[in-house]
Amino acid sequence: MVEISMSNDVKQFPSLSENEKEAFLKTIGLLALLDSIQTDYAGKVADYLTDSSLQALMIILAQQEVIHNHSYSYVLSSLVSKDEQDRVFDYWRSEPVLEKRNEFVLKGYKSFAEQPTVENMLDSIVYDVILEGLFFYSGFAFFYHLARHQKMVASSTMINYINR
Repeated sequence: MVEISMSNDVKQFPSLSENEKEAFLKTIGLLALLDSIQTDYAGKVADYLTDSSLQALMIILAQQEVIHNHSYSYVLSSLVSKDEQDRVFDYWRSEPVLEKRNEFVLKGYKSFAEQPTVENMLDSIVYDVILEGLFFYSGFAFFYHLARHQKMVASSTMINYINR
């Protein structure tokens, strides 16, 4: 595991515009939530599958999602207080746009969790593709945008590792 020095980002974060700070915090909070959802989902899929090699892959996926969450926590803990971190990780409950956006995917996962059938699993895979292909990558794009402007490069590097 590689440790990324956040020292330049720590110095630079206060100089971001208020909109950039808000977007940074809300985006990283959303990504952390999505990885939490993915961790739980991968475990439920592993429990449902009967092929041990597929079960193992889902367990590895869940473990990777946990590592991603640690990475988001590392970035945030370098930049903001513990109280602010808690607030950031709770945005999805208090921001109507995020709550509505996440509800869409959460309902799909919840159907599979409550009734693990082949049909619900296939539906949940579609939600998973939406989550990975749209929600994650649109969130990642924000950090890449900042880095292109020489802002928060260490955070972008961390996101790049997660992206891979």
